[in-house]
Amino acid sequence: MLCPVKSHKENTCKSPPWQRALWVGLAGLTALRLVVAATLPLVPDEAYYALWATLPLQGGYYDHPFMVALWMKGGMTLLGPQPLGVRLAGPLGAWLASWALARAVGLSLPSCAPGQRAKAAFWVVMSLNATPGFSLAMLVMTPDVPLMVMTCLGLWALMGAWADPGRLWRWGLAGFMGGLAFDSKYTAALPWGGALANLLWQAWRHLTKRPPNSLQDVKVRPAPKGHVAAPQSALPALASAGVMAAAALLAAEPVLLWNARHGGVGLVKQFGRLGTAGWGWHYEVEFMAGQLALATPLLVLCWWRGFSVAQRHAQGKAGFQAMMWLVLPGLALFTFQALHSRVQPNWPLLLYPMLAWGAGWLALWGSAFWQRLMGWGVGLGLLGTVGIMALAWWPLPASWHVSAHWNVVARQSAGWDGLLLNVRPVQRCDLVVADYALAARLAWSARSLGVGGPFYSTDQRWKWLAGAKAVINAPSMVQSLHEWRPGKEPAPGQPNWPQGAVLVPRPYKEGFGQGEGSTEPKPAVRFYVLSPCQPFAQAFGAGQRLWRLPD
Repeated sequence: MLCPVKSHKENTCKSPPWQRALWVGLAGLTALRLVVAATLPLVPDEAYYALWATLPLQGGYYDHPFMVALWMKGGMTLLGPQPLGVRLAGPLGAWLASWALARAVGLSLPSCAPGQRAKAAFWVVMSLNATPGFSLAMLVMTPDVPLMVMTCLGLWALMGAWADPGRLWRWGLAGFMGGLAFDSKYTAALPWGGALANLLWQAWRHLTKRPPNSLQDVKVRPAPKGHVAAPQSALPALASAGVMAAAALLAAEPVLLWNARHGGVGLVKQFGRLGTAGWGWHYEVEFMAGQLALATPLLVLCWWRGFSVAQRHAQGKAGFQAMMWLVLPGLALFTFQALHSRVQPNWPLLLYPMLAWGAGWLALWGSAFWQRLMGWGVGLGLLGTVGIMALAWWPLPASWHVSAHWNVVARQSAGWDGLLLNVRPVQRCDLVVADYALAARLAWSARSLGVGGPFYSTDQRWKWLAGAKAVINAPSMVQSLHEWRPGKEPAPGQPNWPQGAVLVPRPYKEGFGQGEGSTEPKPAVRFYVLSPCQPFAQAFGAGQRLWRLPD
């Protein structure tokens, strides 16, 4: 991707103000993320992964590879099993990912003035940080955190390799970062598969050309001493592809070996969704609506316009084509899956750093109207994401009467300790929780409060966790706990309400939806049905497996 040089003065800029603005903005966002990470209680999925981190590290797990557990273990080693310890890698990783992305943008503009490179990097990085998807994903510690960090580091390495393809070590570094991204989440294979396909396509194009009549017809680019010369033939592309693939396999070896020893359960679980049953368009609409919510409509529009401008610009076609090789595999896969099953909104997040490149192109070649629109998109996106994060520690006025259902922060994080404390007085038998996330969150609250277990679950995920023990002889009498669904399940006092069942509230955390000093009773975020004591086979069916969660 080349940069338009408009004047000698512009091309000799020495102190780009965009660079200073970028680092000041990232410092403020990082500080806010650290504050929220320290004060927000763990959400259920975080508690599930945190249980992994309290046990000896495995090469893989049923749901995801090991990287999220490794990063959590590092944070908890430094700060202990508190929210900031669990999430420490998130805010710091967001800064590292942003730094790597800015460097990658600079490498993709080798002929550009420093001020122009800094301007493009500013808009790419800030448009990414302005999306609620990226900002919230880097706050809550899930596999998306290491995935986004490794993806941005990999883009930095990949831009260096594309800028100087004669250095094979650059291709190896790009492949290794891709392998580490795969160690975070299996979908990382999509963009790196696209980069590998690009190299193989180049090799194929050279192989299908008319062969030279003599050795003199083979043009060789001069290379500095110690570098690999790059002849216009298939050999350099094949060598680059081989080095990149070997480095990626080396980095991904722990995950691949774990899957090989366990029947490929992780790979089958993640990629087994790609069936063709139940064709329909409603999931496609959900998919598009989810991405508009996580990336904001204005930024999606500006990214699209940036790609459109680069595709038509003589100096932008190479960068446009390179990004399309990275984006199209994932975009095609998620679009295909949405034709027959639900695509979770966070799955396409790994494509956001590449799509944000459109903001850089728009900043360089877009019209004044589109640049102003992009400024509004980034500003409104940052305002919205900061507002959502502020809900974690800024009490809403009681007069607003914000329902717990619509408060996304409270819905995921508030009242888990209170739920456990409300369950204990009415619990008469061993507790079995079918939902893995609910079981993990209650187990984590029990650790924090010093409330004894045990906790049992019927979810097969626990089979693949070394610290969870399979129960040979299930308890004779058990109680189940699940979230109550008003309208779909009977309410207490109705004819179909199970005799002896109890409706247990998960209370609002103080500060969520209630003003300080309010005397009104705090509303419940959710209600849960605690069944009466009954035989295990009657509650869950004969032959159902049972696992005891780690204490």
